[in-house]
Amino acid sequence: MKITRVEKVRGGKYRIWLNDSPAFLLYPSEMRAVGITEGEELDEEKEKRIRGEILPKRAVSRCMHILGRQDKTVRQIIDKLREEEYPEETAILAAERMKELRYLDDLRYCGMYIEGRKHTKSAAQLAGELRGKGVSEDIIRAALEEADMPENSELIRIWAEKKKYDAGSASEDEKRRFYQFLMRKGFAYSDIKRALT
Repeated sequence: MKITRVEKVRGGKYRIWLNDSPAFLLYPSEMRAVGITEGEELDEEKEKRIRGEILPKRAVSRCMHILGRQDKTVRQIIDKLREEEYPEETAILAAERMKELRYLDDLRYCGMYIEGRKHTKSAAQLAGELRGKGVSEDIIRAALEEADMPENSELIRIWAEKKKYDAGSASEDEKRRFYQFLMRKGFAYSDIKRALT
């Protein structure tokens, strides 16, 4: 493959273009270590060293930094690395390494996420949010089964108290707005009606 362009980008890195397509980012020291020069060929041995050693090592280090600040799901960490222009295979390898080291665990993440929100959100809303973070249905289901979730009727009553909603004195408009609010929180209409009548 030909190194068709070496483009300086943010953070002191350079975007390396192979055959007119962006391939990966390298620091100047990494470029010197491998011998990257615009216009030259990137032989198989050099590419293997970049993709097999340099990028995975840096991606794992980056994961440690990210996860040191905030827990993430596997999909979130892969997406973050891809945003930073790590190749897909490097991002997946780094995430797998983080899983092996137990820094990344979607079930643990879900358990903590649910625990912190289960008194204000329905199981359906929590499941939807976790799906949006790239967690599989099986893991979400297992985490919800492990969690000591309050009954929907209890959560609905908590919301009614919090919002100072009184079913006996509420106008039709207030009732409609409160029901819509609860449905956006993931509660079924039948559960709301049962809890509030």
